[in-house]
Amino acid sequence: MATALNLNITQGSDFSVQIVAADDLGVVFDLTNFTIGGYAKHRYGDPTNVFDFKPKIVDAKNGKIDLILSPSETAKIPPGQHLYGIEAISGDGSSMAFKIMNGYVNVLPEVNA
Repeated sequence: MATALNLNITQGSDFSVQIVAADDLGVVFDLTNFTIGGYAKHRYGDPTNVFDFKPKIVDAKNGKIDLILSPSETAKIPPGQHLYGIEAISGDGSSMAFKIMNGYVNVLPEVNA
């Protein structure tokens, strides 16, 4: 089961968080041979993404993933509350996929724009 975690992003600011892919008991997933995707949508079932987290595996054996957005990237995200999900997809041809994390991402408007 995916970990539920709500995130906050301020437009025009750096955003950086490291997450660990683990099950409900805290057992870490080895992400070797997996690719990672992570998108936000305005509503469930929307055909288009509001933005891409561009998650990167930084330590596959220990399930560590970085979500990093620059100030220019966060400035383009519309303010409001969006839904997001981070998913791992097997690269070995088995088509195995699982959710790592999901929740709401609150995008706050930039004050000094």
